[in-house]
Amino acid sequence: MEYLVTMTTLVPDGTPDQAVAEIRARKAARSRELAAQGFLTTFTLTIPGGTPQRVADDTIASEAQAARALAGQGHLLRLWRLAAGGPGALGLWRARDAAERQAILESLPLYSWMIVQTTPLTRHPSDPVPATS
Repeated sequence: MEYLVTMTTLVPDGTPDQAVAEIRARKAARSRELAAQGFLTTFTLTIPGGTPQRVADDTIASEAQAARALAGQGHLLRLWRLAAGGPGALGLWRARDAAERQAILESLPLYSWMIVQTTPLTRHPSDPVPATS
């Protein structure tokens, strides 16, 4: 199972610099894929009341096809459910800029039924992978 974790590092007084550097290197190694690749989205799906089941099922099926297409284009990198059987999902995406990001999200068949929270990702200063221009 995978988890999204927000961490705050508190270094105790007197901790050797080498120990801090080793911990930061390990942390950066685990997070560099996310930090270098784009943005995270949290989706919460709410199907409007009165929507016929067939319409909901067809739209959900179209969403799955769109996700596969976006993955094939290199935009959708990973997708997780937030809770077993729940209406939420977490996605890791890649886009050139905010305009492309928004166009990608709006292209999703379920977009009008979702609350979308987007978190842009930036490189961490301790990321051991050299920045590319």
